[in-house]
Amino acid sequence: MGELFQIHKGTSRVVLSSSLFPKVVVKVARIRLIAGCISLWKWKRFLLHRFPWKVYHRCLPTPAGFWWKGVVENWNEHNFYQENKHPLLQPTLFSMGLVNIQTRGQPLKYDSGKFRECLHRATNGAVAADGHHFDNINNFCFWNGLKMVDYGSPNTQRIIESCGAMIKEGFDREFGEIV
Repeated sequence: MGELFQIHKGTSRVVLSSSLFPKVVVKVARIRLIAGCISLWKWKRFLLHRFPWKVYHRCLPTPAGFWWKGVVENWNEHNFYQENKHPLLQPTLFSMGLVNIQTRGQPLKYDSGKFRECLHRATNGAVAADGHHFDNINNFCFWNGLKMVDYGSPNTQRIIESCGAMIKEGFDREFGEIV
């Protein structure tokens, strides 16, 4: 599978790319049945013992998160792209929840720390509200300019709506810096 297929695992989805389909990537939702069942057991214990809700619920992932988060993110990504067609977004061509098909771009070859600093500078720190998506250089690529490939989270979408133009317009492709 080495060169023919590449597999990248995220927390809620697996991204497949292959030389067999060089122009697209396939994002498959991860449905983590066992982790969801363990979480369900912990929630049952939590509810029966009536722990203080404000303290405990933030530490306890929900079963639905393990079972459906990837599906929801696939739908969110597809719908957000179809509604906005924002120039920062890598096009999502098709989704049926479990599977997303997105156009494939070229990976960025910049220092991730420098890239992160550039995003923070261009948005006056607004991207810090979503550290996971904007701090990871692997969530971006080049395809007719800078594009973001992972935007299924509502928080990420809010930042794109408010700061996407600043990121897109300020990015200098040759040097990898925000001007």
